[in-house]
Amino acid sequence: MEIGLQYSKYLYIFAPFASEEPPMAFAAISPDELVRAAAWYPEGGAAYAEMMELCPRVSDALLPFGRLVFHALAFEWRGRVWLLTGPSGAGKTTHYLRWKLRYGEELRLLNGDKPLLEIPPEGAITVHPSPWYGKEGMQQYFSGPLGGIILLEKAAENRIRRMTPREAAGCLFTQLLITRRDADSVRRACALEQALLERTPLWLLQNRGDSAAAELCRDTLSKELTQL
Repeated sequence: MEIGLQYSKYLYIFAPFASEEPPMAFAAISPDELVRAAAWYPEGGAAYAEMMELCPRVSDALLPFGRLVFHALAFEWRGRVWLLTGPSGAGKTTHYLRWKLRYGEELRLLNGDKPLLEIPPEGAITVHPSPWYGKEGMQQYFSGPLGGIILLEKAAENRIRRMTPREAAGCLFTQLLITRRDADSVRRACALEQALLERTPLWLLQNRGDSAAAELCRDTLSKELTQL
């Protein structure tokens, strides 16, 4: 797709995705919209505001092609990509680092904050990198099939359980990074979320943010894989 930039400061984050193929979609922020958006990012300036606000615009533009940007940390483990999601501050990066410290070479990070999901009408859902990978700069450029989604909650004790699609729907919808500016885009996003819920194992991990939580999560996912 084609992206219109008024500032070149963050052009480097888009460079790895450059293609010679004709664009099928376009996303940009108008000068007036950028002035308003800059007020939301007083410490980052206009260039940072443009880069951040392009994320939901790009997601909107990709909806007709069965793709959207999702708020999660994505890592590959045992041939599948797993998403750690939840509201900001839920401990996604901390939980991944607990995995990494304990299990090292078993896993590799794909995207630290906002991966791109490709959700076709049928078949496997694929997780891709995106230009938005978080303040830690955590990303590698590969793609893989989605294995499952783990919703994180902070708690006094470590517990994990499966979630039903109905139970998880509201939580996951808040993690769809779209503008919600028009009904058609929201309907498209809801249709993609429904497909995501129907085809993806979902867990709620209430956790203390310690290594025991990572062990509990890994053991649970291991059992899931043995049943496939």
